Amino acid sequence: MTKATTNAVNNAVNKICKHVGVKLLTARLLTARLLTVILLTVILLMMTVFASAQPVREFVGTFRYFADAAVFESCEGASWPVAMQGGYLALERLYLQQASGGEAVFVRVQGRLVVLPNMEDRPTEFLEVTQVLEFDPTRSADGCTVQVPRYQPVLHEGHWQLTELTGFDKNLADFERVPYLRFSHEEGVWRVSAYAGCNQLSAPYVTQAERLLIGSVVMTQRACVGEQGALEAAFVRVLMRADGHNIVGENLILVEDGQPLARFRFNPKTPSP
Repeated sequence: MTKATTNAVNNAVNKICKHVGVKLLTARLLTARLLTVILLTVILLMMTVFASAQPVREFVGTFRYFADAAVFESCEGASWPVAMQGGYLALERLYLQQASGGEAVFVRVQGRLVVLPNMEDRPTEFLEVTQVLEFDPTRSADGCTVQVPRYQPVLHEGHWQLTELTGFDKNLADFERVPYLRFSHEEGVWRVSAYAGCNQLSAPYVTQAERLLIGSVVMTQRACVGEQGALEAAFVRVLMRADGHNIVGENLILVEDGQPLARFRFNPKTPSP
């Protein structure tokens, strides 16, 4: 065999070996990745099975909801994200009705710890709420000691000054004249009167527990234009839509189908129109 032939044979053998070596290396890498995926899947399944065996028990602490994230912190200091399943919707509804975004509110719930994938698909321990036992915004910031409110007004005492209006994107603090409500019960007649921003209005109303229905409105016809007119129109629409209310501390919240429409602050004196 000539030297040239020998070199050609050697080159061919080297190419085959390199090709086979790359194939083997690729196969080993794929096998390692597959084994990693299988291992993570097994771990997740084991943790899920373990978590599903966790008994339902009582959790006491604070709940806060902000930017589509819900977190529970126990009075002992432990913290978990809250799974948006089970009895979560009832808890979120109470929070949206009675608290501000990011505010910590005392809660007592039944639930259990479960392992679910988080936003990054990593196994994470969540609190799964099965039932809301207590929801109390009158507790202090740490949530675990009772804070007695200075005063708990009733609906037909004093006036209620508008502080928030759903769907109205202007800052109410920039308005010289802000709407307010007054509920009264005189001579057997339940009536709500209001300053809407430009005009005065009056209407009958009925309540039952947290239900609140406002009847036909009688309103003065003073001209109201610009941003003040837009505020008045939005305010009157809210009164017509409201079908319920909550009083939390010194705040009155008007709601429709459980969703907040407007928030008012109690004022024992008559505001200046």
